[in-house]
Amino acid sequence: MRAANKQEKIYLTGADCFILALELHNKHAGITGNTCRYVLETEGRLDARQIEDLINSQPALQELSSFTLGRSMIFGLPYWKQGTPKRIPVEEWNSDAFIPDVILERNLSLEGAQLFTFDVLHRSEDRSALIFSWNHLILDSQGAALLLSRILVGEKTGPLTTEEKKDKWTVGGMIKGYKVTRFVKRSARKPLTGDYSNTGSKYVQ
Repeated sequence: MRAANKQEKIYLTGADCFILALELHNKHAGITGNTCRYVLETEGRLDARQIEDLINSQPALQELSSFTLGRSMIFGLPYWKQGTPKRIPVEEWNSDAFIPDVILERNLSLEGAQLFTFDVLHRSEDRSALIFSWNHLILDSQGAALLLSRILVGEKTGPLTTEEKKDKWTVGGMIKGYKVTRFVKRSARKPLTGDYSNTGSKYVQ
């Protein structure tokens, strides 16, 4: 991911656009299939407030919390826009279920206020679990695992964007991006999947 100032746009890649198409299909079908989760089990009682302070001290997570999705006026390409970071809450639950229904039913959609959440479960026999839930569009499983490992082992996590790697936009690149977006839009509609014309989503034209 390249450098992003608060008003800069970070355009989605072809793979990101495919995941976005899945997101729109899930919205149409009324399912939460684009929400991913990691469950970390541990002995002892986790301190939810201490974890919340730790999470909100991480620049990478603060940066993730500031992203919102939009569409450009040219070609309608989707992009991330970085804004003001949000406070990341950590909720507590008393449950021996692997993942309680209240968490499973939480749909981290693009229209929602949060694209990722943290929950602490207090279990019987002095055990606990930390659940990290996120929308697949912002992280894949490997990225989420690396992010969690850096946080939990106490390493300093820098911002996601850096000045060293900047994408150079060219006319050829814009044409390729338009072709990818056009393909994703066509393949994400029926008869291959479903008809999104009546979803009311601002991400579908």
